[in-house]
Amino acid sequence: MRGVDHIMGLTGRFTEYFITSKLTPLIMIMTMVMGILAIWVTPKEDEPSITLTVADVLFTYPGRGAQDIDERLARPVGSWIREIPTVKHVASSAGEHAVLFTVEFREGVPREKALTELYDRLYANLDQLPPGVSAPLVKPRGMAEVPSLGLSLWSESEGPQILRKIASEMASELRRIPNVSRVD
Repeated sequence: MRGVDHIMGLTGRFTEYFITSKLTPLIMIMTMVMGILAIWVTPKEDEPSITLTVADVLFTYPGRGAQDIDERLARPVGSWIREIPTVKHVASSAGEHAVLFTVEFREGVPREKALTELYDRLYANLDQLPPGVSAPLVKPRGMAEVPSLGLSLWSESEGPQILRKIASEMASELRRIPNVSRVD
């Protein structure tokens, strides 16, 4: 038997102990009872309410390039927005004439409170924006309007016209997929 123990190794001896032990059925019964108890005491909701506030903020800065808009507008405004305690995530996208921010607030923050904080922060700092920048356009979005997929096209070799054509073809294909509500 000594030779068999040596061949089985630690895992084999451990398994053999539990197969032959009288504690194994007791452990299995206790595990099942705890699982049933966990299912029974876990609170459940038929339709859980999720409060999620998302807003798009658009600043236009005509006649500037994407890099200038990113440096002079997107970075400072993004940092102002991130200072709001209820903000969870900020994403920005700078183009040739504008910058678009998508601001996601923490779950459970009421829509009115979130938007008031956003407006307050933006309008309190308007005097720090470069001349020629428009006032912010804030567009709140509901749960149905929160995107589940965002794509950015980028190329070192192709120009914006080619990328727009590819984006248009991609949008056409995405619209054909069942249950896709909107493609922009």
